[in-house]
Amino acid sequence: MILTATGRGFPGLGAQPPLPKWGTMIATGRRYVIDSWWLVTFSGLGVLCISLAFNFLGDGPREAINADGATEPYAQELIAASLEYERAV
Repeated sequence: MILTATGRGFPGLGAQPPLPKWGTMIATGRRYVIDSWWLVTFSGLGVLCISLAFNFLGDGPREAINADGATEPYAQELIAASLEYERAV
């Protein structure tokens, strides 16, 4: 969701200024990247940190609930098939 909003705001398809959105901040700061590099850098780092935080926040409970390591419904079948293959070889 954050990356979608940022991606839409960058070319000007999202919220319009003066609303503070990361995509519009990065697009505006692109003109000044040589003189004021921090305008783009800190906005980009904000997007990166928040996206990683939400990914880790979602992965933690998923891994806690599914402690055997299977992340997809068919992963158990793949694990069983690979174990059978290893036994046969």
